[in-house]
Amino acid sequence: MKGQADAEGKPRDIRVRTFEFAVRVVQLCQYLDGQPGVGRTLWKQLFRAGTGVGANVEEAQAGQSKPDFISKYAIALNERRARLTTGCGSWSPVRSCPKLESASC
Repeated sequence: MKGQADAEGKPRDIRVRTFEFAVRVVQLCQYLDGQPGVGRTLWKQLFRAGTGVGANVEEAQAGQSKPDFISKYAIALNERRARLTTGCGSWSPVRSCPKLESASC
């Protein structure tokens, strides 16, 4: 997948990728806050969802055991799916904010 390997072709750490994703979400939320309409209303939920993924990944890194680690990563994945897709309908952050067109996750 695009954006998941570094210049040497090594897989990028999930913690780095989720942090970079959260930074892009914050930038998008700042953009949406300055816009009229529904995007301005959605930015608070998007902020919580987009930054929560990284928090869940960090929590998984501190797992007490391998099953705990796997369980917490599964929670992070499920929350990402639920939070970022529920209720979006046809609204697309990429179409709403050209800054995201070049973003890779």
